[in-house]
Amino acid sequence: DDKLWQILSGLSDDAKVICFANTKRRIDSFQKTFWGKGFDSVALHGDKPQKDRDRDLEKFTKGECWLMFATD
Repeated sequence: DDKLWQILSGLSDDAKVICFANTKRRIDSFQKTFWGKGFDSVALHGDKPQKDRDRDLEKFTKGECWLMFATD
């Protein structure tokens, strides 16, 4: 988490980032951690209802959120 934090905190304001992980639990953990540090982010994985995934994907593609965590 610390290395990822260092990388993300050094990016420009217009960056869009998708971070992939191999478990849903890891994705949720990343999203909560980075949300708590002030990074507006979304988490996409199969346990989320489709309407929530659609909403979060739209938020990311419209630029309302620049950081997405997703399962690979």
